[in-house]
Amino acid sequence: MTQLTTAQAVKEIRKAAKEVGLTFKMGKEKLNGDFLYVFTVRGTDKLVMGGCKIWNAYADIQNGYISSWNGKKFDVIYGNYPCSKVN
Repeated sequence: MTQLTTAQAVKEIRKAAKEVGLTFKMGKEKLNGDFLYVFTVRGTDKLVMGGCKIWNAYADIQNGYISSWNGKKFDVIYGNYPCSKVN
């Protein structure tokens, strides 16, 4: 089994975000020298979730959290997800 590279993970995250009308991009904040990423609404750039490290965002696409976006909010009950929910 081959391991996923960071570039491959970002590509998958962006694809999953696009499918539900979101974008995934590098934010302006850093944590321990690494940039944090944000999810925004495609077309409006309204921030819906921020403070994401790449692998935490990848976990959110794997556990179905990102795909639960209905255009206004996430349908999954927010619990122990690794990124900071904004809305």
